[in-house]
Amino acid sequence: MNRIVFLLGVFLSFLAFPAGAAILTADDVVALRAIPASSGPGNQVLLVSYVSGKGKGGGILYWDASATVADDNCLVFMPTGGGTGRWRRQVSLTGGLSDEACGVVDDGTTDDTVAIQRALALFTTGRTATVSGLLYHCGTSLITKPLIYGGSPTAGFVYQGCVGQARGLGGAQFVWGGTGFPAMFYFYGANQALIRDINFNPGASGNGLIEDVVVTADNGTNTTLAAAVTAGNAVTASVGAASNITIGRFIGVGSPSTGDFEIVQVLGVSGTAITANFQFNHASGEQVGGSAGSSGAGLQNVAGYPPTEAHTILSTGITAGGNVVITPAAMTNITVGMPIALGGVNATILPETVYVKSVTAGSFTADVRYNHSAGETITTATAFILTGNETAFGTDQVSETDFSDIGAYCQSSDYAGMRFIQAGNVKNHNIDKLVSSGCNFMLAFEGSSGMVRVARAIGSSTVADFMFSGTANFEVNSFETEDTVGSRLMIGVVPTAGSVVFNGGQWDGVAPADDTVIKYAGALSLRGMIISDFRNATSVPRIEIVQLFDPVHDRPGSIFSTGNYFQHATNFTPVFYQSGNPINYRQYPINSVGIPNLFSFGDYGDNGNLQPVFGQMAAMWAAPTIDGLSSGVVLGRIGQLQRTVSSVTIPYTAFQTGATTINLTALGIPPNMRVVGALANITTAFAGPAGTLNLRVGTTSGGQELLLDGDVKTAPIVLGDADAELGTCLARATAVQGGCTLPSLAAGSMFVRLTSGSGNLSGLTAGSVSLSLVLERLF
Repeated sequence: MNRIVFLLGVFLSFLAFPAGAAILTADDVVALRAIPASSGPGNQVLLVSYVSGKGKGGGILYWDASATVADDNCLVFMPTGGGTGRWRRQVSLTGGLSDEACGVVDDGTTDDTVAIQRALALFTTGRTATVSGLLYHCGTSLITKPLIYGGSPTAGFVYQGCVGQARGLGGAQFVWGGTGFPAMFYFYGANQALIRDINFNPGASGNGLIEDVVVTADNGTNTTLAAAVTAGNAVTASVGAASNITIGRFIGVGSPSTGDFEIVQVLGVSGTAITANFQFNHASGEQVGGSAGSSGAGLQNVAGYPPTEAHTILSTGITAGGNVVITPAAMTNITVGMPIALGGVNATILPETVYVKSVTAGSFTADVRYNHSAGETITTATAFILTGNETAFGTDQVSETDFSDIGAYCQSSDYAGMRFIQAGNVKNHNIDKLVSSGCNFMLAFEGSSGMVRVARAIGSSTVADFMFSGTANFEVNSFETEDTVGSRLMIGVVPTAGSVVFNGGQWDGVAPADDTVIKYAGALSLRGMIISDFRNATSVPRIEIVQLFDPVHDRPGSIFSTGNYFQHATNFTPVFYQSGNPINYRQYPINSVGIPNLFSFGDYGDNGNLQPVFGQMAAMWAAPTIDGLSSGVVLGRIGQLQRTVSSVTIPYTAFQTGATTINLTALGIPPNMRVVGALANITTAFAGPAGTLNLRVGTTSGGQELLLDGDVKTAPIVLGDADAELGTCLARATAVQGGCTLPSLAAGSMFVRLTSGSGNLSGLTAGSVSLSLVLERLF
């Protein structure tokens, strides 16, 4: 074959070149560099293959006689003898270049790490982008060290796969074969950079990985190494300053010019010494930290799955603190430097991530922020895509990320498909068309600010589809998830709650024993959703308010629910407060810091529409409690704008007694309320006994603390539309502060007395009264 190519080149040389010029051939780059400089003038070289026998990375190179630029092993090759003149590829980076031009073999067994990083170096030093453009990747590449793209200040880099497949791991991909708990690919301070149509495979077991792709920045730290570092695991390195360096933090280390630049994750800090796993040796004085912010980086039509490592539970409870000894049920695969997700399923709402600092036969140590109970879960805090910088500072900005057509597939209840870490200036993310399965969380936002938009998410999760924590405004548009036993739709942590809006979506799953599918602490809006709980034939999917008051924003929590279907729900939208306490007409969960607001309209359950609720939940105390009557009472509508109207309808049968007078307890009144209005609508006049029938309504038994008084026998009448029918605290001429204040502001009741002027009340044959109180809350 080489002979044919050579003869064809000779023939073409007669057509295209002046006398004496020729197309030379080289089987590989070693042979290319062996061509002496004296052969260059007037000639071109047909490079058959970058690596001999692989058939990839070849092409036509021309001789640049005056060039003295460095040999980059991709586009520029210097003859072995050195001197002036270079063999060069005639390509445009903006037009696109295959990474095979830098020696990538793409056969799935050859280690392509160095060759891929060499290709990336055409566009970036690892800290700073040098040019925008398009880099192609085809086939399957084995890598054993992290790949790094640093993208500031130049923007517009795209790493493009030849064949993408977000619904599985086919097409162009990277396969991990390394160790040391890094990630496969880092966007480091990257601006407007994109990976498209390339998948990430952690390999048979994913050993040595924490995540697949990390989008990060460390511009809050900028120092240098105070002494040389030798590569290895859990190596101690001295730095000039460690004021902004904490455990778990990603930090860039090294000089791109010497080819040893890498990103390490800090395992420990002591004074100005840090501990980390290092892939390269480093000299004293090399830079530590100092990236730019990362803005606009993302992935498109990309699939992958987190590595599987540790899954166990906590054997004993622990108290928050530094260097806490943690005893799990099993220590399998728990290694120094590993990020562990602790809790989040049983006692706590949100798991926290801790980093393993040391390991013994049956325990490990870590710095822990929260108390935890025995039985809580322990799992490796891995993710397919991780965004942010653990324990970072406000200047470490990672923002405006963009992810679309993402396939995040977990193998064995791994932590998350996509994970956003809780520290630093991490904000403003767009996630479109996400498919995830088998993960604890489809999306885990441990913290974010600004705006987060999620659209067209499909998945199944084992703990919750969405973990939304932080002060961000989260918006989820159109989703469909079918979760495993014991999972929820969404959880959120106290106290840093923002807002969550769900616009259209369907959750089908088997909720935990408390039947709660949403646990949240901030402002929650649900519109046009279908929420089903298949735990048993009567399970109602419930919403639990984690806190009644938001101290971050100094405001009550709130729920807006309209047009949603709650399977098996009857009467009201199934909203609860902590540990299953129902927020409904019979139980009012007041606390010392605030009352949440609930607006529910147009929601429905299996038996049709649920009753609407407007405004503060204080309105939901008043329930009919007619003494000794189990039927015949019709609950009136309860609504609130600025005031609360509580109503009850009582038929004549409730007043039938062998005496001439009866006292009934008619309506409960919440605490801290006052009565500002009262009406009794006698739609059907009372009849039966001879003589008069007088109705009195008051706030104490027997109708004392009078509200209403009047004749209810002569004809249908409305009591309360004239001053003469009102008690002194309601009549316009005598009312104090516009209403009746209950004694000691305690919870009270409305009482009704019916008195016959002649004959006992057992002879009642007709009559009905609808009583209404207008209540106002006292602040």
